[in-house]
Amino acid sequence: MVEKVKMFEPLAPRLLPLLTERMGRLRIRIDSMRGLGCQSPESSFQGLDSLGEEIDQLGWSLGVACANEGADVLMNRNRGDGSSLLVSYIRELRGKPPLDSNLPLLTSSCPVTLPYAIAQLVWWGSAHAEQPRFECEQGRWHIRGTWEPGDQIPPPDGFLQDSHLTLCSNGIWHLEVPATWMHSK
Repeated sequence: MVEKVKMFEPLAPRLLPLLTERMGRLRIRIDSMRGLGCQSPESSFQGLDSLGEEIDQLGWSLGVACANEGADVLMNRNRGDGSSLLVSYIRELRGKPPLDSNLPLLTSSCPVTLPYAIAQLVWWGSAHAEQPRFECEQGRWHIRGTWEPGDQIPPPDGFLQDSHLTLCSNGIWHLEVPATWMHSK
C-alpha cells in the first residue's frame, strides 16, 4: 500500500537513502567486475559505458539532492535529462514503473534546481507519482501535475526564481518557467 502524503514533506530525506542504496549496488557490480576481469559480460565496452552512465546519473542526482540540503557539490553542472531522472526515482519510491516517455531535455541555461523542484512537486503532489505534463506556449513552459487540496501544505513561495507556481482548487499544480530552460520536443 502506498503511503499518502498528508503535508509538504522535504524530498531529500526520502531520496537520499534510495540513492545511497543504488550507490551500494553499483559498488557491488564494480567489485564483481574486478573479480571476474575480462570474463565478465559487463566488462565489454558497452557494459562499461552503461555502468559509467549509471555512475554519472547517480552522482548528478546526489548532487541535486545535496544542493537542496545546502551543499553545492554539483558546481552548477546541468544535466539535460535531470527531470526525467529524478521523476523516475520518485516513481520508484512510490512503487511505480519507470516513465513511459522522456520529459523535455533541459538546456544549459536552466537552473540546476528546476529538476529538483519538479521532482519535489511530483513527490508532494501525488501518491500516484503521475508524470507531469509539459507544454511550451508563448515563451513559457507550462508544467502541470496533481495535488489534493486541503490535505497538504503548499511549497514555500519563491522556491524557484523566474518561475510561477499556482495551486488550483481543481487539484492541479501549474508551474511556469522560461521557454529557454528546456528544449521543445
